Amino acid sequence: MSAVKLTEHEDRWVMPLAGGAVVQCRVDYAFTLLVDGACGLFELRIEQPFELRGFEAHPTPLTLEGDPRALSTALGVLHADVEDAVAFKDGVLEVRFATGGSFLPVVQRAAP
Repeated sequence: MSAVKLTEHEDRWVMPLAGGAVVQCRVDYAFTLLVDGACGLFELRIEQPFELRGFEAHPTPLTLEGDPRALSTALGVLHADVEDAVAFKDGVLEVRFATGGSFLPVVQRAAP
């Protein structure tokens, strides 16, 4: 099995997930997406509050604390195709889907 190659830029890493599909969602103390694509299986673990945009009329912040049923809307990404995924060096993860939806952190980075 070969290592996944990330493309590094000054402020971010681009993950080679374009064209892959979400084949599994897991909920424990994080929300995990398992993406199957050209690079094989890739696990994205989200451990902070996030928003899922484009899959419902009014996105609301989703947290990992409390009732896990509150995360049920996030299960809508199962089988979704990934358009791109970027991990910024300040810790922000953005995942965009071919349907136009996206995972974004609730707390956005500070303006420069």
